[in-house]
Amino acid sequence: MIDVILFIIGIILIVAFFIFLIKDYINNRKTVILLKSKLFKYFVSFFGIIIIALITVNFVKPHTTSLTPNQQIQYGNKYKNYLLAASGYNYFLKENPDNFQLNYKYINCFYEQIKVFNGERKTTFEQAIEKVKESHQFYESINYYHHIIDKETDIKMLDIAHLFLTYNFLNTNDLDLAEFHFKNIFNKNRPFYNFIEGYYHYKIPSNVELKTITSLLNKSIDEDIAVKHSVEILSEIYYSHTDNSKLNLLIENQKTESFVPFYIKRMYYLSNYKYISYFFLLIKHDFSNAYWLGAIFAFIISLIWIIYLKGIDIFEKDKWYQLSLVFLLSCFSIYLIYPYHDYILNWLNYKASDNWLSQFILDFVSIGVIEEIVKIIPVLIILKFTKFINEPYDYILYASVSALGFAFIENLQYLAETSINNINARLLFAAVGHMFFTSIWAYLMLLAKYYYRFKYKMIIMFLLGWILAALAHAFYDFWLIHFDNQNYHQLTTIFLILSVQVWAIMKNNALNISNYYKTNIHVDNEKMNFFLITSLWVVFMSSFVTVSFINGQEYGYSFLLSNLFSYFFFIIYLSFTFSKYEIIRGHIKKLNPTKNFLFFKQSVKKDILTNCKSITLFKTRVNHLDYVTEANYKYDILPLKGEIIEKLIIDKNPIYYLVKTHTTLNLNKYNNNYIVIYKQKAKTNNKNKILVKVLLINPHINLKTNTYKKSDFKLLGYSILQINND
Repeated sequence: MIDVILFIIGIILIVAFFIFLIKDYINNRKTVILLKSKLFKYFVSFFGIIIIALITVNFVKPHTTSLTPNQQIQYGNKYKNYLLAASGYNYFLKENPDNFQLNYKYINCFYEQIKVFNGERKTTFEQAIEKVKESHQFYESINYYHHIIDKETDIKMLDIAHLFLTYNFLNTNDLDLAEFHFKNIFNKNRPFYNFIEGYYHYKIPSNVELKTITSLLNKSIDEDIAVKHSVEILSEIYYSHTDNSKLNLLIENQKTESFVPFYIKRMYYLSNYKYISYFFLLIKHDFSNAYWLGAIFAFIISLIWIIYLKGIDIFEKDKWYQLSLVFLLSCFSIYLIYPYHDYILNWLNYKASDNWLSQFILDFVSIGVIEEIVKIIPVLIILKFTKFINEPYDYILYASVSALGFAFIENLQYLAETSINNINARLLFAAVGHMFFTSIWAYLMLLAKYYYRFKYKMIIMFLLGWILAALAHAFYDFWLIHFDNQNYHQLTTIFLILSVQVWAIMKNNALNISNYYKTNIHVDNEKMNFFLITSLWVVFMSSFVTVSFINGQEYGYSFLLSNLFSYFFFIIYLSFTFSKYEIIRGHIKKLNPTKNFLFFKQSVKKDILTNCKSITLFKTRVNHLDYVTEANYKYDILPLKGEIIEKLIIDKNPIYYLVKTHTTLNLNKYNNNYIVIYKQKAKTNNKNKILVKVLLINPHINLKTNTYKKSDFKLLGYSILQINND
């Protein structure tokens, strides 16, 4: 339900944004031509991307049903669309129904597809089985073999049907049906019988000894029959019974080594103190199994967010090689997670009970604590051995880039297992989540370094940041992992929406207290907005094109529709929330999301005083009182021209503006070169004329601190401010 609501809000926001751009163009059409307007730029980029994607899908790539059976097999195996490969095998099977190897490859497609679905986000093993069983290819396979049983009299063909129906139902955990068909196999000397019998007794409890099961599966390997699946089963048996000698034979055997499941192989190396082999396996596994399209998207996701983060690094800009170093360090530090997990979850055999608190504690310990540690380690290395981090924003910048290095390797793993289907979740949820969690830690560290003043501040803030980052990370994952079927995962969505605003405030605050602050430097919000909305939209539509290429147009359009409901809002929301920076020197805003966080103001609608420079202040009357106060009898300084320098914070309220006058004021008791103004709510007839109050500045005030009290200023009176066009 929440996905539909957010999709509708996303549509409303994008429509409202284009309406705003249209009005902006109409108001400025005398000075801005259409082809150079913001309206044209956004319209062409947003809708141009859609048109290019649709043309590509509909005219460049035919539907996969037009592929030949050989192409279906090749395409399906290459892109892990095993249901498509099953369609190709089914075609050849009708021409060679008595080919045992062909029958096995056909049914094995469903087993491999279950594993792929199981690797997808929020899909349990049982749900993966149901997804396969709901496919027309699976239904067709059952009908195919039932037709043989009903029509054939040849014993060989009947054995083939019962043999591979047994295999199919063992894979889908329909054990009663598997048992029925297994008992109807007549000739036990058929190819694949040893494998099926071993698999059958492994899945269905019986009086058959474990030695017999392993013997049957080893025979199958010796006969070069179902080698991969046989090795997987044997590995599970040897690992669960701690038979390291036999497990070692599988790992050391060149024929079987590549089929030993990854987690069993790594546990074997770790338990036998083969640490070099252990870490080499971890790295090899990720990069050798990396899906080239998945790797490209994983890199693009990281690159987009790094470019964005670098774009708001406006004061003391860091170099690409500096950010690349922390990124690469994080790509390697992620592998420290595995020994931690393998020790905590396997050697100590710590498991959560059924109550939610125990499950949350497990997520906190096994996910939040360790993942936040390995993401902050590269930042700590940079802090210790370099001088790269030398301003407040650098803490968030390097922590976020480190999180992106972590997410890059994680994305290789996810996209290797599940093709491209999770690309938008990784782009808009996982990457942003990782950056936010690690930024919590970094934010408290930068406050300890540049803002707070108390004993042991860095140690306290460091430990507090770790705990808060780990708690946030665990909370995010908790609802996805344990309560997905009850729709509680929507709490993760709401949590991310709020986290996005908090993270934006963190970055803004870090810029506000920069020790390299300059009044003439600001974040180009419009540039950031255009970059984000364009790049995120390109990746989104590219995922649609890629999925269509792999799975066909019908699947591609289904993917597009479901992803629009899930992620369209976040493309718009992130683009605008992450482009609303207003630099106010010294201001630390509270980390409170706005009440109307879904219907936020568009970032391009800027504060008119923040963005103007040259102004003129005129005398006026308010409520029949002259603009002057008692002080004006001595200081009649209006009209006056000046330039707005920056916003000021007076009594923790950032609504004031510092104005440098074009002429010296010749005031005896006050600053002769600067005054302060702040806007009043009353409106004037001209949008370029604003009612303000004017304050004189006591001469002892240090204008470089930006921490002031009202007693530091003297009210002069009201004035009409006119924005100059020069």
